[in-house]
Amino acid sequence: MPRHTSQSQNRRQTAKLSRFLRRSLSRWICIAGMCSPLLLPAQTPSAVEAGQLIYSKGESPSGSPLSAVLGDTVVPATLMPCASCHGADGKGRTEGGIVPSEITWSALIRTHETDKALERRRKAYDLNSLRKVLREGLDPDGNELGITMPRYQISDDDMSSLLAYLGQLGIRNDPGVTATSIRVATVVPGKGPLAESGTSVVDLLRAYFAELNLQGGVYGRHLELDTIETRDSSAETVKAIQEFFRSREVFGLVGLMVSGEERKLLDSLEQSGVPAIDIFGPDDDRLLAKPVVFHLLSGLAAQSRALVKFAQDQMDPASPFVLLYPESKQPLAATIMEACSTHSCRSAQLLHYSIFDAEKIVSSLAANKHSSIIFLGQGPELKALLAETARIHWQPQIFQPGPLAGEEAFRLSPEASEHIFFSFPSLPSDVSADALAEYGFLVRKYKLRPLHTARALSALADAKVFVEGLKLCGRDLSREGFVDALATLYNFKTGLTPPLTYGATRRVGALGAYMVKLDTKTKTFAPVDSWIEAGR
Repeated sequence: MPRHTSQSQNRRQTAKLSRFLRRSLSRWICIAGMCSPLLLPAQTPSAVEAGQLIYSKGESPSGSPLSAVLGDTVVPATLMPCASCHGADGKGRTEGGIVPSEITWSALIRTHETDKALERRRKAYDLNSLRKVLREGLDPDGNELGITMPRYQISDDDMSSLLAYLGQLGIRNDPGVTATSIRVATVVPGKGPLAESGTSVVDLLRAYFAELNLQGGVYGRHLELDTIETRDSSAETVKAIQEFFRSREVFGLVGLMVSGEERKLLDSLEQSGVPAIDIFGPDDDRLLAKPVVFHLLSGLAAQSRALVKFAQDQMDPASPFVLLYPESKQPLAATIMEACSTHSCRSAQLLHYSIFDAEKIVSSLAANKHSSIIFLGQGPELKALLAETARIHWQPQIFQPGPLAGEEAFRLSPEASEHIFFSFPSLPSDVSADALAEYGFLVRKYKLRPLHTARALSALADAKVFVEGLKLCGRDLSREGFVDALATLYNFKTGLTPPLTYGATRRVGALGAYMVKLDTKTKTFAPVDSWIEAGR
């Protein structure tokens, strides 16, 4: 028999044995006498979900008071949730010389040696003793736990939910994770002008994961990709994603080709606890406080903050600048004004419009002798603005987030290009030769359809960051562990983006922008400054 056939049979037999053992686990526990009504809590899905919230975040789903008591100090349980010491998997995290106990259900219901020097052992926990230890800090033998273990003031209902979650801790994998696979999903347009690009992105992600799987996957698990298609409206898309999560288990999302209603989508991901890697950060700073969603590049909000840092050094100090924006961009304008306040900018005049009247606006600005404009209009409005300033022979400095300008940024006259500065979150120079070669290899091997290069490389960068998070998390994979692991990523080089760094409160990897001018001869953007960070 060929060797590869024998190995294949061995893998199938191993998988079959693994499935048999998992199915038999609960039966085996009962035979051992460990599933009496006194030991196993009621584990309805709603109770387990509520218990997970209490365990991981210290929050009561019912809104009941939930406090942690340490000595004489009483604090909200959100400051000392169980997971902060015992970990998402319940196996304990050594920190500051303190070694928290393992509190998986299998560890709790067995007799345990607590102190070798004193030859002290404790009995197995049951539901009553678990309630007692959580509220009073006394183990089944009446021994007091260490001073680092909080006592919790918790309602009976929340206690029952917490015990229900503890009953499956260490046994059940997070959604989308098995012993041999990790299922993820991507969101792409189902129809419309971007549908073909969406299909190409899916094919590229499948190719990248297929190559990874040929190398053994991530800690022996192969990646599988599902597709969620957008609907006619963004609200319907959010609903479709929520329904998908209810009917199909996935570990996380990689790539979100979704436009509009970002708030609803990010809120939905946050509520479901599904981690996601997106390409661009939101255009509104208020949407950044979503700890399960990571972004590779800055959206308009962060780009604008970097633009303000650059612009204040370029403006005429004797003349106040004007912030010119459409009413739809009011949140972005507020972000810029906040950045101006933070960096002690000179005074600014705000001028907003509902309908862009280039002649009227330019006449007013020129009469008031404004020499600098931060402009938040779209490309056609920029074109009209430049045409009018040229007509009256007036050329102010203009600063604009590059993505708003679109194709008009490449159509500037040589005269105008000297006075217009754009911010961009990445440049072609960020793409390394090795990364480009890898993309070319995938295209050739898997016969992928042509795709806009920038979009393809962004999707590939998304996948690389997702896989890096899986590797950092390790074999004991969980959503919470994945999020914690990604938050430690520092100066990670995808070869396709600027280096990426995340943190406890930072969810945009390349938080800042390049400042560029258009080189009208080569039709490329030339940096006029080094990378500018956009921290708040």
